[in-house]
Amino acid sequence: QRPNKEIDVIGEECFDIIARRSFFQEFVKNDDDEILSCKMHDIVHDFAQFLSKNECFTVEIDGREEPFIDSLGQNVRHSMVKLGKGAPFPISFCSVKRLRSLLIDDNGDDEFWLTEVLPQLFDELTCLRALDFAMFQMWSWNGFIKEIPKNIEKLVHLRYLNLSRLKIEKLPETLCELYNLQLLNVESCQDLKELPQGFGKLINLMYLLNRGTESLRYLPAGIERLTSLRRVEKFVVGRGVARSSELENKKNLIDLLLYFGHGNEERKRKKDEEVLEALQPPPNLKHLGIHQYRGNNVHPHWMMSLTDLRILTLSHCINCEHLPPLGKLPSLEQLYFYSMGSVKRVGDEFLGVESDHGRASSSVVAFPKLKTIQFWDMYVLKEWDYGDTIKGEIMPRLSSLCIARCPTLRALPDHLLQTTTLQKLEIWGCPNLQKQYRR
Repeated sequence: QRPNKEIDVIGEECFDIIARRSFFQEFVKNDDDEILSCKMHDIVHDFAQFLSKNECFTVEIDGREEPFIDSLGQNVRHSMVKLGKGAPFPISFCSVKRLRSLLIDDNGDDEFWLTEVLPQLFDELTCLRALDFAMFQMWSWNGFIKEIPKNIEKLVHLRYLNLSRLKIEKLPETLCELYNLQLLNVESCQDLKELPQGFGKLINLMYLLNRGTESLRYLPAGIERLTSLRRVEKFVVGRGVARSSELENKKNLIDLLLYFGHGNEERKRKKDEEVLEALQPPPNLKHLGIHQYRGNNVHPHWMMSLTDLRILTLSHCINCEHLPPLGKLPSLEQLYFYSMGSVKRVGDEFLGVESDHGRASSSVVAFPKLKTIQFWDMYVLKEWDYGDTIKGEIMPRLSSLCIARCPTLRALPDHLLQTTTLQKLEIWGCPNLQKQYRR
């Protein structure tokens, strides 16, 4: 037992130890050298299957008559069910009382699931730790489940619940009784309008994956109680939750996307600025996105305190005329600007390294760790120039630069093309630049 470490941190350490001992191969990594996927060595795979043959069970059902699964023993802990078109779910699964993980792939009748299958599953499989209804729905939004039965509260041991891409409009209040839940995935549930009012009772929730929930109007009050949060993909601002959310106290939060939504333009300008100031995240945040912000200034007082920030995305901040002094952020590695419709010039203020005499020292480094920067759909951007006042290093580690659909941009700063670290340069939809920098 290591009480001071989160279980996912311990899991990462175990994975690293196993990976170093060549249990895995064919690693795919991102620009930050983080592992995205890998393949188990064939020998290890065969050995793992041999060891788990009595605990793992996969079944594919194509017929229309419900089969009786008589091969399921009481030792089975993890199961995956793939149902063909019109095939019924085998209710005999409910006899496996100690099942820990259940993954379901089906595109069947919603009424049958709602009235027959789910209530019985929730009543009987009370030992479940992981329940995944959407594993194979990644290319479809026509989910076979439109409502979650109230007796889901019986799954008190549940840690992982994947409802992504289903057609649900709301979640039952009883879901808030799942006090052991650590991950809730409702990504691309486009009809989901609200989360349960008792959401703050999920005190062990670490990950709220809610990207693509276009109908979600707000996050409920009580979210300030979720001190274990590490990632919120979409923070929908509304109904006075800005200050009460107490984001700065969520020390485990490392990934935050802020969506400001639509509304009366004049009202939202001032309101959005007040709300952004109130939504102060903890200083250890690593990924921040700000979307559809209507304020004139996207430089809240807390932004320069994010010394661990690695990735920043600003998109559709249509009233902002100047970019914040992001060159001061010491850990920033990836920077993305999309549809910043009022930014006409990127200048010295972007670097944030001016000295008291208006000049930067030759020892000053702006964007010391930045590797990737992208500008997309910046239709009024004409100049990107630092003048002659900046003498320090600028973006010394830049390796990837993308400029897309910036039709009025005339030229790029000289240092960007002179750097020896630049490995990838993409320019398109920029007629002025394409004439100068053809390769």
